[in-house]
Amino acid sequence: MRKLSLLLLVPLLCSTARAELRIPQPRADLGELRSGPALVRRFVLVNDGKQPVEIVDARTSCGCLKPRFSKMQLAPGEEGWVDVEVNTLSQPPGPSAWRVDVQYRQGEQMAETAVIITAQLSTEVMVEPASLNIITGQGVTSEIVITDLRPKALTVTSVKASSPHLKTILKEPCRDAGGHVLRIIQLEVTADYPEGRRDEVVSIYTDDPAYRELKVATTIVKKPRHRLTASPAEVVLSAVAGQPLPSRVVLIRDADSQDVVVERVVADDPAVTVSCAKGPGTNVTLRVQCDPEKLGTRPVQGAVHVHITSPLPQVLTIPVRVSVGP
Repeated sequence: MRKLSLLLLVPLLCSTARAELRIPQPRADLGELRSGPALVRRFVLVNDGKQPVEIVDARTSCGCLKPRFSKMQLAPGEEGWVDVEVNTLSQPPGPSAWRVDVQYRQGEQMAETAVIITAQLSTEVMVEPASLNIITGQGVTSEIVITDLRPKALTVTSVKASSPHLKTILKEPCRDAGGHVLRIIQLEVTADYPEGRRDEVVSIYTDDPAYRELKVATTIVKKPRHRLTASPAEVVLSAVAGQPLPSRVVLIRDADSQDVVVERVVADDPAVTVSCAKGPGTNVTLRVQCDPEKLGTRPVQGAVHVHITSPLPQVLTIPVRVSVGP
């Protein structure tokens, strides 16, 4: 992306067949731009062929690009467009070029064409991080820091998140070691955020006409919450011939501190025995050990299956490994 001179030498069109998807203006030179404000450019697509064109993929030169097509199929003679959005917050100052390679199919033939945006970026307002990627199994808090390098700093008027499960708090202005004004935004992913992967946006609104809205792309991956856990998650025992066999205590706990009720515990190896007791508190304590008569000199690689009825039905599987030495 940063090698502007090299990018301009790359042909805008390469294909295994004569290209029929025409882009009347495949390059947009935007001149001098401030990094930060949203940048979107539209490119017209025209099917000049006699067969329908199906767009199958769009490869971008960096993760800061987001192409959006008006339609994925164009009939002969039909026009469409692609909007290319550039997140300039993450780009360094200086000459920049962004490229989107559009792959398409005509009948049995595959072909490719491209659009390129170029600009000379300057940085007055920094937003760090420029994008967020949060992976969590519960609620978590992150921070976004806005630094204005100009003598007269902008004022953040409001902050909005695209999900009601994302809470934002705008803290009071402060200054860094260089005297620049800082605005810190605390972003909280609430504990009830839905599981799975979602793309969100944190929109920062200011009183500066050049920076009316700053968008921080935010990807949230909420992992399934495991209420019931075993600690340790695996039991490893080392037996020595002629000495008492060791045992290991395992604590079963609930993340919401509800009473844990165990219906039964099943070991899949007859040499492994488990005793179960209530406590401490709402937890359940297991003691895992081996029967010396059934163990002999062989190693064990099995598991203990804990059948729980409360606070919710679940079977916890705890791996058990036993080694026997001389």
